[in-house]
Amino acid sequence: MEVTLMSILRSKEWDDNRLLQLKRELLEYKRQGKLFFTENLLHLPENQPFQLYYYQIPNHATEVNAFPVPINQFKHFHTLTHSHLHSYKYLKEFYESYYDDAFDQHAFNEYDLRPYIGDQYVWYYKHIG
Repeated sequence: MEVTLMSILRSKEWDDNRLLQLKRELLEYKRQGKLFFTENLLHLPENQPFQLYYYQIPNHATEVNAFPVPINQFKHFHTLTHSHLHSYKYLKEFYESYYDDAFDQHAFNEYDLRPYIGDQYVWYYKHIG
């Protein structure tokens, strides 16, 4: 879902001077893998929109750019030797479960196969930019 740091602060009814604490919390949730975003929060202006992904379900307004895989599933998958097609077939299940939508091979090719690795969830995300 598209958010700004300021919109998160307001939704939590925090004062604007708690921005540093909010950034720490977001980074901690990202480290765990419960949240995912690509932006560097240290340099992100408080009113600049960015995409924020939650591990359990996507928001209806979420751009389809990232999806989570539980760390235990990832560790098992990562230890196997696999082809590009095998990677697609394996990750397809997680994408379709998260977005409740079909994942075709063309869309798969847009994703980086070097995911962000959190403590509990790993995030595969699209090449953007």
